[in-house]
Amino acid sequence: MPDGSVTNQRRDGKKSRIIQLSDYVKRMDRVEPKEMQWLWWPYIVGGGVTLLAGPPGVGKGLVSSSLAASVTRGDLWPDKKEKAPHGRVFWAETEDPHDSVLLPRLEAAGADMSRVRSLDLVGAAVEPDLGQIAGLIKGWVKNGLKLIVLSPLKSFLPKLKNANDELQVRKELNKLLEFITGTDCAILGLIHLNKKEDMSVLDRVGGSGAFGQVVRGCMGVGMEPGDEEARRLMNVKYSYGVPGDQLIFRPRHVGKHEKDAYVRAEWETATQRRDPQSLFQKQASPDGMSANDWLIAYLMEHGPTLKATVVQAYLAEGGKVKALEMAHSRGKEKGRFFGDVRGFPGEATWSLLEHQLAMAERV
Repeated sequence: MPDGSVTNQRRDGKKSRIIQLSDYVKRMDRVEPKEMQWLWWPYIVGGGVTLLAGPPGVGKGLVSSSLAASVTRGDLWPDKKEKAPHGRVFWAETEDPHDSVLLPRLEAAGADMSRVRSLDLVGAAVEPDLGQIAGLIKGWVKNGLKLIVLSPLKSFLPKLKNANDELQVRKELNKLLEFITGTDCAILGLIHLNKKEDMSVLDRVGGSGAFGQVVRGCMGVGMEPGDEEARRLMNVKYSYGVPGDQLIFRPRHVGKHEKDAYVRAEWETATQRRDPQSLFQKQASPDGMSANDWLIAYLMEHGPTLKATVVQAYLAEGGKVKALEMAHSRGKEKGRFFGDVRGFPGEATWSLLEHQLAMAERV
């Protein structure tokens, strides 16, 4: 097959070759297979960008601190299946103060602080892009750098004019990728979701779908319905292989003073899988119903029921206790629901007021 290349004459009289698309055509029977590089299989691909997406305040920083600590110690990852490659971490931060937030979190997670280098840009007057960061760390990959945390990712893309343009997003990310491609060093970019819940999770990343389409992987963090302390971590995009286990973590304060930020994530494997789309929607109630409508439907079907039984049923369908109790309280004020205490030692029973009136008439 002709390569389609052409040549032109240089000023020094020598011929230079013009590269054509045909130069990139390969016979697949001559391609040597190469093993995929992973930092954390199957969550974080080596040599690429993985997003850690979620609403503000759900624990993206805690997750990142936990992962960074695993790398600096060569310890087990949160899923407890494999050990992290023992290496160094570079953390660039523009939101959380290093001394009062980032340092306590890393120490609480058990990180070897001698293996962490940080770029403190909180309140800084400069806006470094990924090209400048690449120049700063390009020699560190050969010296054991395994994880680069960019928090939040968009703070390091000041030259990105259109976040919806995949080509522009890819061009900016490539400034850093060229130094880690083919290695097990990975970039973890923290990024927020926009508020448009009717869009897919990937389309909500960073305010546009371009980020979700360009990166190799995306993990999502969201609140766990029915458990006010728990958060869930899951694969949202997995370009290679199968999704990993969905993991539950709970923030645990381990500091000496209740107001400090010495908080770490305590991990366990989720017993049931959830759909990523449902995790990042406001779930005041199951199946898209309001808590009030769900409670009416349940009591219409079951009649007067112990409160504990109603709550258990609601939790089983992914609802939140506070939403249910608030719906019952407001319903009582409006004369819709009825609640009393029966038996010994006294158990709360919920019912519809119309059921109570019907029972009273029969008596």
